[in-house]
Amino acid sequence: DAQAEARLYQPAVVEGGTVWLAPDTQARALAGAPGPAGTCHLQTFGNHRLSARCQVERPGLAVFNEQFDEGWSATVDGVATPVLRANLFMRALPLPPGEHEIVMSYRSPGLSGGAWISLLSLVALLALVLVERRRRA
Repeated sequence: DAQAEARLYQPAVVEGGTVWLAPDTQARALAGAPGPAGTCHLQTFGNHRLSARCQVERPGLAVFNEQFDEGWSATVDGVATPVLRANLFMRALPLPPGEHEIVMSYRSPGLSGGAWISLLSLVALLALVLVERRRRA
């Protein structure tokens, strides 16, 4: 992160020609000269979902200038694709050459676990209320 922070405002990074990936990601360095590999255009955008269409001339990364979080998942042409942490806080997806449809969606980590715990707590509370009512009757 310290190396990426020091390089974050270099012209090549700001212009989209270079991307710094977090060391814990599944990505590898791409062959070829640095620089844009194609173009992407947003089709839909919301707080928890976005879609984009990309035309890529050579293997590259689609970088989204938005907060990376473990809750983001993505598909490229309907196939699950890892969301990589890029440039300290952004999201990136590896793309092969060609035209691609990207869909990214967000689901809060721990949301389903928390919902189950809440449901079980409610059931336990109702059971206690029923037991207390029978005891008083």
